[in-house]
Amino acid sequence: MMNIRKLRKEECVGDINYNPVVIDGQDKHVESDFFIKNRDEINGMVKDRGCVILKGFGIDSVEKYEKIFQDLGINLATEYRPGIAPRVSKSASGKSFSSTEASRYMSITPHNEMAYTNYRPSIVAFWCQLAPTKYGETPLFDCSKIDSKWFSPTIKMKRTFTKDKTAFDSNGNTDAGGSTWTGSFGTDDKHLVNKYCDDIGMNYEWFPGDKLVTTIETKQIIDGYLQLQTPLYGKDVYYYMRDRFPDRFDNEEYNKIVESESFAPPIECDVNLNREQVYEFMDSVFAASVMPKWSTGDVWIIDNIKCGHARMNVVGERSIVASLANFIDIRD
Repeated sequence: MMNIRKLRKEECVGDINYNPVVIDGQDKHVESDFFIKNRDEINGMVKDRGCVILKGFGIDSVEKYEKIFQDLGINLATEYRPGIAPRVSKSASGKSFSSTEASRYMSITPHNEMAYTNYRPSIVAFWCQLAPTKYGETPLFDCSKIDSKWFSPTIKMKRTFTKDKTAFDSNGNTDAGGSTWTGSFGTDDKHLVNKYCDDIGMNYEWFPGDKLVTTIETKQIIDGYLQLQTPLYGKDVYYYMRDRFPDRFDNEEYNKIVESESFAPPIECDVNLNREQVYEFMDSVFAASVMPKWSTGDVWIIDNIKCGHARMNVVGERSIVASLANFIDIRD
């Protein structure tokens, strides 16, 4: 028997405009085959509601975390090409990694994971290894309720990769992702990069100095769900976050990163919004959101088409492990 409930007010910051399903283990002994027995119901809730949050199941190791998905029949992947966010591996399997290595001062603005490529995870998972000392929330967004009037069904993107690391890769210690094509594609073999681009419908061109430029046109709206890519919309998105959360982001460190434009690798897109439109759009995004507080041991299972996510600033320690699963080709 599962204890199913909604998020409680005290478990969130601000208003609850989107309510995932919470399955509460209540810190009690759970049978070893609990997730196998309840596989269909849990997977059904992820599909129907966009996100399931597991609380109170005593998940205190990456092995226990990954075992949940094995029991649910969700295929965690080692795939992360051509990844943007710098990440560090967190498990021997290679299927779990740090959620991000981005500056703790920054907002990682609302997005659906890997919405810049045709081959992307349909499931994103998080495990809270260590709850944040302060802040560090991961807001969630109901993509069916966000106003998409500014967007066409598809989006065109152009991305420039370098051979050497840029300011975006400031932390340096990454196993995947980032600005370089070697990190993003996980290889220094150009032939393998070319083949992968061909496989996912991404055009590519090499330039002197080992510079790679890719272009792709991919779906921006899938079955009525707007696929969020707000980091691509420029400084105004980050100004919005500063204006909406001044106590979090109106500081020297944040402003320095924004003004240097090192909040994202070089990606251009054909979405052209002025500041007024960006602010109106972002209001719509947050009107369909919830900002749960992390508790150590929490596991989140997110439908990556229906539910977007973000990250707030972090104060003190925080360790969130992420995984990508059940990859799909959205051209199919």
